[in-house]
Amino acid sequence: MGPASLDFIGVTKRYGAVTAVDDVSFRCEAGSLTTLLGPSGCGKTTTLRMIAGLELASEGKILIDGKDVTHLSAAERDVTMVFQSYALFPHMNVLDNVMYGPRSSGIGKAQAAEMAREKLGLLGLSGFESRLPSELSGGQQQRVAVARALVLEPSILLFDEPLSNLDARLRRKVREDIRALQKDLGLTVVYVTHDQEEALAVSDEVIVMSNARIAQKASPRDLWNAPANLFVADFIGDANVVDGTIASVAGETAVLDLAGASVEAPARGLTPGPVKIAVRPDALRLAPLEAGDAGGLTGTVRTASYLGKHMEYEIETPLGELFITAPADGDEVGVGAAVRLLPKGHGIAVIPQ
Repeated sequence: MGPASLDFIGVTKRYGAVTAVDDVSFRCEAGSLTTLLGPSGCGKTTTLRMIAGLELASEGKILIDGKDVTHLSAAERDVTMVFQSYALFPHMNVLDNVMYGPRSSGIGKAQAAEMAREKLGLLGLSGFESRLPSELSGGQQQRVAVARALVLEPSILLFDEPLSNLDARLRRKVREDIRALQKDLGLTVVYVTHDQEEALAVSDEVIVMSNARIAQKASPRDLWNAPANLFVADFIGDANVVDGTIASVAGETAVLDLAGASVEAPARGLTPGPVKIAVRPDALRLAPLEAGDAGGLTGTVRTASYLGKHMEYEIETPLGELFITAPADGDEVGVGAAVRLLPKGHGIAVIPQ
């Protein structure tokens, strides 16, 4: 069976008096990678488990390729999950771990071994068949878990925080492997993480969840450039959320007044008046405040931290304290310095809600 679409229609999940998922609706297209992103307790893992059939919805419908699977068990859905813990059998070698699914489904040993070797080859694990999980690195164990999930060629593949047990460098490599595999095989993947960078890097679309509901569903670029509300603006990318004013609107462009600094940004359907504005840390450039400078946004450097490839600054301004990043290859601005903050032409967005 090929990749399938997924639809949630008004899905709610309750545990007694606690509502873990509240009236959630979304669609994942066949062959896409959709990430559920949000802080702990927002409902993303419960949503994933309802897709898998490990939890049943209290209300609403779940459709896979248009078929209502709301009340079907996990075994009756063509869906597999890669768990955070990998859940490999420690006493079985790599080949037997990957063969386990086909063998449990009644497939003969020779055919199951052939299926397992094919998926291990796809994941660069040929030659590892006889090793035990304890003889593998964390990244190799993760790939075995993916091979085991893929071996029966499910219509939807689920990942539950798959990189949380890996170090930072390996996380980047394995997430690239997962994304490349998903594209090469045309898989429908639903992926859960609390890591914003991970979500932006691997996804066709990201569903940001907050308090059991969807705060925004958008492509990574739209999520970054056009947050739908204060929660998304604050949660994604360390944005500075400040008070400003839309001074005027011409077509789809607004002229914003940020404590005397004039900045253009998409109007997003808003009209002149007070507004909340998201300012990304890299949206403003620091320049020395020279005698005679007038207008614009000015501030004083309160902290300066060197992080190798970039600097991080806390700047006291009329808008409040702003978190600003700058390339580390430029001149470092010292604590106490008076600066002007000049817009770079990106990373500033009005917040419609």
